[in-house]
Amino acid sequence: MTEAFVPLCRQAAERGTNVLFEMLPAQFSRAPSLGHVLAITRGAGARNGGIMLDNLHLLRSGIGSDEIARKLTAGDLIGVEINDGTLAMPLHFQDSVVNKRLLPGDGEFDIAAFLRAVWSVGYDGPIGVEVLNEYIGKRDLKTAATEAFTKTHRVVESARQAKK
Repeated sequence: MTEAFVPLCRQAAERGTNVLFEMLPAQFSRAPSLGHVLAITRGAGARNGGIMLDNLHLLRSGIGSDEIARKLTAGDLIGVEINDGTLAMPLHFQDSVVNKRLLPGDGEFDIAAFLRAVWSVGYDGPIGVEVLNEYIGKRDLKTAATEAFTKTHRVVESARQAKK
């Protein structure tokens, strides 16, 4: 996969953009671990190629905050996504990833520990919210965006305060 990532990064660099490789659980990926993804992104040697970390994917892959702090550097990370959910492994895994994500602060995930781990390796980039569920799409855009911003801001600021 590294061989395919190299030209993709080169083409993106020619256009002034980055390529993010999102680590996904084994059910969705041929590179189902942090080690696999790091081998690809580091092996490509491209400054514009790196990892997108989604706290749900790490949780469902059994990767804790300690592993993030141990294995990653600031140069590895290009993006971070957060969302919330239940800690129990869902009966229908794919459905939980596609339809049951919650807004930050509405579930049981330790988002603060995840954020502190990425900050501890020097990441200071954007934090995205990836909430795919059957309910948020039924709200009007302004309401959904306002609720997502408010809840995310509360969780991120709480994690920052705990970091100090």
